[in-house]
Amino acid sequence: PIAERNPAAALDASEIVAAEPITLVLSKNGLVRAAKGHDIDPYSLSYKSSDSYQDSAIGRSNGLTTFLDSTGRTYTIQSHDLPSARGLGEPLSAKLNPPAGAHFVGVVCKENSNQFLLSSNYGYGFICDFESATSRSKAGKVTLNVPSGSLALPPVSITKIKDTFIAAITSSGYMLVVSAADLPQLTKGKGNKIINIPSKQLKEEGERVAHIAAISPKDELIIYCKNKHKKLNFNDLSLYLSGRAKRGKKLPRGYQAIIKIVVNAKISE
Repeated sequence: PIAERNPAAALDASEIVAAEPITLVLSKNGLVRAAKGHDIDPYSLSYKSSDSYQDSAIGRSNGLTTFLDSTGRTYTIQSHDLPSARGLGEPLSAKLNPPAGAHFVGVVCKENSNQFLLSSNYGYGFICDFESATSRSKAGKVTLNVPSGSLALPPVSITKIKDTFIAAITSSGYMLVVSAADLPQLTKGKGNKIINIPSKQLKEEGERVAHIAAISPKDELIIYCKNKHKKLNFNDLSLYLSGRAKRGKKLPRGYQAIIKIVVNAKISE
């Protein structure tokens, strides 16, 4: 019998790759690797002596991974094309063509959330969806417009906008907590001012947004200084809660020179 068949077509690699949970880890020197599982502590991985942890995201081996560079350009790679975490990683510059002088600052995957915050260290930002930031070009595309003299901050995943708050901390120790619902949802652009840094401090003193995070009322924000850390629950953070574009308040003395911040998510069923 003669049977009609559909014309032959090349298979999409994502259709035949197993959908395994992975954690994508980016180092400050732009090395990337994919570790199996979602329970990986990226800070505990080995790094080269001149390198350290920069950012991480959870995803699936058959999905897409998008990277953000310091100039606000985004680049997308098939997750299964990224090297294993058994090594120290491979440079993203071998797969992508960022502008001269740019470095990679963050990574996002479409796993638990399809939205994330894009922001600059001048204090501006907006909420973007994963598809809008996707770019298959090796040169990427401009998704975040970064003001002259500013750099992009690592992207921050957002699960539910109405239940999410943004904590922004400057290099001078000011912190402001605002509702994520007060920020615009855009496909690209500069965004709106999240925290106010007076122009004098911005230009003369060199104050910048040093850390930014998304938290829910159930979460705990841990701020790390050189030799100590402090846990802040939402009641503690409510002291810094105000409207968008405000100056915020100074953190307690001894906790103003922050090295890193970590969100400890406490999810109740």
